Amino acid sequence: MIQQVSELTAVSLGSFGEFIYKVQILEQTKFKIYKGHQDRFDFHVNDELVDVKATKKHLTKKTIPLKPYTGKRVPERIYAQVEFFSDAVRISHEKKEMFILSWDEIGVLWDRWKKNDAQKLTFKGKSPSKENAKIIKSKIADYFSKQGIDTRIIYRTVQAGFGKESPANLKPNEIKQNRITVFLNFNDHNVSEDNFHSIIAFTDSDSQSLPMRPKTNLGVPKVDIPAMDNRYTFEDLSDLYNNFSRLK
Repeated sequence: MIQQVSELTAVSLGSFGEFIYKVQILEQTKFKIYKGHQDRFDFHVNDELVDVKATKKHLTKKTIPLKPYTGKRVPERIYAQVEFFSDAVRISHEKKEMFILSWDEIGVLWDRWKKNDAQKLTFKGKSPSKENAKIIKSKIADYFSKQGIDTRIIYRTVQAGFGKESPANLKPNEIKQNRITVFLNFNDHNVSEDNFHSIIAFTDSDSQSLPMRPKTNLGVPKVDIPAMDNRYTFEDLSDLYNNFSRLK
C-alpha cells in the first residue's frame, strides 16, 4: 500500500485523501457532512467549510507531532489534513487529531475508493457553480438546437490538475447522428462565461478517432487533450458559435 500511495499523482492523492476523510466522517462520527460548493472547499461539516489537504511527504517517516496546515489559506475555512506516514495515516482538523488509521485499514479504503464505494453526498443548499453551469449549458443547447444540432455538454473546473488527461466521460458511450459534445474547461472553480480556459467540441462520429492516453490514473481510458487537432478547440462561446462549422 505504501508503494501504491507513493506512486499516486497529486490529483489522485487528493481524491483518495478526500475519500478517506469523507468515509471516516460518515461512518465514525455523527457529524452532518455535505458536498462542497467547489469554491475552494471540499465539504460542509457541522456548518464549517472544510478544505481537505492530503500529503505523502512524510511517507518514509513515522508519525510526527501534529502541526496545522501551513500552505496557502483562505479565510473562514477549516483545513483538514490526511497525512500518510510509514506507520499510520492521520486525519486532523487544524490542531485536533481526528483519526489514526493503520495501513491495513487504508488498504480496505483503497479498494473502496477504486469502486467509489461510499455514500453519495448532497449539497447544503444550491451550488452556485452548478446553477451557473446550468445556465451556460442551456444557452449552448438552445443555440445549437436552432441550428438543428443536438448537444451533449460536460464541464470541469480543475482540468489543469489532470494535465493531459480528459474527463473519463469526454467520449460519448453511444454514437448519435447530428450531435456534438461540448466540453467546458474553466480556469478555476469560478463557473462563468468570462472564465473559460478553453472549450473543446467534436461530433459523435469524430469521437471514435480522438487520440487516447497510453496510461492513465486508475487505468480508465481517457483522451489525450493536447494531442487533439486544433480544430476541436475554441476560446469562448463566441468562437464556438462563429466557427463550429469547422467540425463538420
